[in-house]
Amino acid sequence: MVTRAASGMGLFISRRLTGQGHRVAMFDVQGDAVRKVAKHVSASGGSVLASEVDVTDREAVEKALSTVREEFARSRS
Repeated sequence: MVTRAASGMGLFISRRLTGQGHRVAMFDVQGDAVRKVAKHVSASGGSVLASEVDVTDREAVEKALSTVREEFARSRS
């Protein structure tokens, strides 16, 4: 899970992790932006799941993490 993943250091870390073969959950409060960059990361071979998440909202984070667990568990099968 990488927060503030739509730009800057968060995007750099997401690219680095996917480049090393990791699946990455990209979270950012800017939903359109994180989905857009996730498409680029994915197109270059990365396995990503992008979510609009305000990390100051505990319920939103818990919901997003639940979605990540479900999606990544499905991709293992």
